[in-house]
Amino acid sequence: MGRDNPLLAELGLLSHSEAVKNIHRPRNVEAVAQARERLAFEELVLLQVALLQERSRLQALPVSESTEGVCIVGTALTDELRSELPFALTRSQESSLEEILSDMAGPAPMLRLLQGDVGCGKTVVAAMALLAAVGAGHQGAFMAPTEVLATQHHRVLTDLLSQMRDPPKVALLTGSTKTAERAQILEDLNDGKIGIIVGTHALIHEKVVFSSLGIAVVDEQHRFGVEQRAGLLAKGKLPPHMLTMSATPIPRTLAMTKFGEMALSVIDEKPAGRLPIITTVCGVDEHSQAYDSMCEEVSRGGQAYVILRLVNESGSSRMSEVKGAEEEYARLVSKYPNVRFGLLHGQLGADEKAAALEKFSSGETQALVATSVVEVGVDVPNASVIIIEDADGFGLAALHQLRGRVGRGARQSKCFLLHSPGAGENAELKGDRARDRLRVLEQSNNGFRIAESDLQLRGAGELFGTKQSGQQVNLFHASMSTDLYLLEAARKAAAEMISRASLQQEPLPAPVTVALETRPALILDNAIISGGAQAAATN
Repeated sequence: MGRDNPLLAELGLLSHSEAVKNIHRPRNVEAVAQARERLAFEELVLLQVALLQERSRLQALPVSESTEGVCIVGTALTDELRSELPFALTRSQESSLEEILSDMAGPAPMLRLLQGDVGCGKTVVAAMALLAAVGAGHQGAFMAPTEVLATQHHRVLTDLLSQMRDPPKVALLTGSTKTAERAQILEDLNDGKIGIIVGTHALIHEKVVFSSLGIAVVDEQHRFGVEQRAGLLAKGKLPPHMLTMSATPIPRTLAMTKFGEMALSVIDEKPAGRLPIITTVCGVDEHSQAYDSMCEEVSRGGQAYVILRLVNESGSSRMSEVKGAEEEYARLVSKYPNVRFGLLHGQLGADEKAAALEKFSSGETQALVATSVVEVGVDVPNASVIIIEDADGFGLAALHQLRGRVGRGARQSKCFLLHSPGAGENAELKGDRARDRLRVLEQSNNGFRIAESDLQLRGAGELFGTKQSGQQVNLFHASMSTDLYLLEAARKAAAEMISRASLQQEPLPAPVTVALETRPALILDNAIISGGAQAAATN
C-alpha cells in the first residue's frame, strides 16, 4: 500500500518497507529521520492498541445480574450543592461533571481521569460525583496518598457539604486514627451510616467493609501502585465507578499514552476573580528582596511559605534532612524576629504535621518553613507569598505545584524562585541555563504550557516519575518528548483498527497480534489502515 495510503500520505510517512530499507541503508541523514519517524508511528499505534484493549477489558469486568446496582442516576443532592455554592462552576468544570455523571449512569464501571491545573476546582467536581453516589443509595470513598492531603480533603468536603440541609456524614480514616475512633468508623461504614469516607491507603485494609461502595475517587493517582487502586475497587460488592485525579497538568496527547485506558476530562480554566501570581527569579544578590517582601506582606496581615529543598544524599540519614530543616528554621527565626515561623517536614509525626498546619491555617504562625510535603493539598487562602529556596533543583511542574499554594484568595500573590549558580567547572554557563529554565514560570501561570516546556527540557520520565510499577512506557524508536504530534493520529488509527475487527467479528490483523506479543514494530501499512486480516506483505 505504501505512500498511496491516505493516512500515511497525510502524515507524510514512508511505507513500512521504505522505512526498514532506509534505516539499514540510508541515502542520507534525512532518510534516517524519515525512517525513524515511520517506525515511531508504528510503535505508538501498537501502544495505543494495547491501551485501548486494556480499557475495553476493564469496562467488561463481570458484574452480577443486578447490573443496575452500579447505575447511579438522579442528581438531587448534586443539584442542591450546586445551588448553595457561593460561586458558579466554570465551563470546564461543568463539562467535566457532565461527562462523569454520564459515565456513572451507565452499567459499566466508569474509569475516568480528571486532570486539571492547580487551583482549578477538581475537588468540587469530585464532591458532586460523590454526592451523586450517596443520593443513589451508595457510598463514596476518597483516597489520597498522604495524611496531610487526606486531612485537607476531609476539611474541604466537610465545609462544602455543610451548606446542605441534610449533608451526608463524612469521615476521615488514616494510619493515625485512634483505635476507638477507628472501630466506630468501621462499624458506621459497614452499617451505611457514613456516606463519604476520606482516607489514605488505610481504606484498603481488610477490616474496612462498605455497605455499598458506589464510587472510588483516587487523588494524585500516580502516587499509588496498581495493587492499591485495585484494592480499593475490590471493596465494592459490585464493581464501583472510579474517578482518578491529577493536579499535574499533562499535555492531552501525552495523557492519552500514559493513561490511555482511561477516559479523560480536563479542567483547563481557573475560577473567576483569581489574580495571576507574580513570579520572580532571584539571583544570589536578590535573595534578600524576596524575604523583605515576605516581611512586608506578613506585616499587612498576609502569610507566607518558605520551601526548602533538602536532598537525602547517598549515605546520609533522614535525621540529617531533619537537621537541615531545623537549622534553616532556626536561622530564619533569628534573622526575622518579628515573624512567627512554623516548621513542617516529612519526618514529623502525623499529629505534629496536623498541629503545624492548623497553626498556619488559623494564622497563629505567619510563615511556614516547609519541605515539598506541601506540594499538594495545603489550602490557606490568606497565604500570598511563597519563597522557594534552591529552585534550580526542582522540575518546572513541581515548582508550578508549589507556586499553587498561593493565589487562592483575594490578595495579590507573589512567588520568588531563589536561584544559585553553584560552583565548579562551567558554573556560570550552567547557572545561565538554569535561570533561563526558571524564567518559563516568570512568563506563564498556565500549567499546561509549563508542562510542555518541562517535557521538552526534562523528558516524559521526569514529568511522570518512573517509579510506578507497570506504568513505564519503553519505546525503541518513538520519543514522548519529540513525537507528540504523531500520537493523535496513532490513537485514531488504533481505534479504527479495533472497531473494524469488532464489527467484522475478526481478530486483529495477524502482524498486529504478533507485534503485541513480541513488542517489535511489525505493523504493516494495510494492517494500520485497511485492517485486512490477510495483510500479507510489505511493499
